Amino acid sequence: MNDRWIARLDEVSAPGDLVELVEGCARQEHTLAIAEYELFLLAARRPDLRGELDRWDVALDAATGRLLPADADRRALLAAAVNGLSLVAALGSPVDPGLLARLCAAGGV
Repeated sequence: MNDRWIARLDEVSAPGDLVELVEGCARQEHTLAIAEYELFLLAARRPDLRGELDRWDVALDAATGRLLPADADRRALLAAAVNGLSLVAALGSPVDPGLLARLCAAGGV
């Protein structure tokens, strides 16, 4: 499951790509989204699965680094926003993925 999201992060070259990623999370089947987050929670507790969390973190850090190369603080905020909005979307709550574009715009992207 993680492979398709990692692949999408690897393709991020503009803020709109992150917006589409979060919107994709919101559009996917609710049961699948919940299963993916359950896997991440399980990986947080099990060292043998920790690699999946690390892969996501590395890919997300690389994506935000391409968008905001000169602003480490804003990169951290952008990564937190992607994680948070994706979780909210997976839970079925309304999200504003445009927030990601506005966050990048505030950083000059």
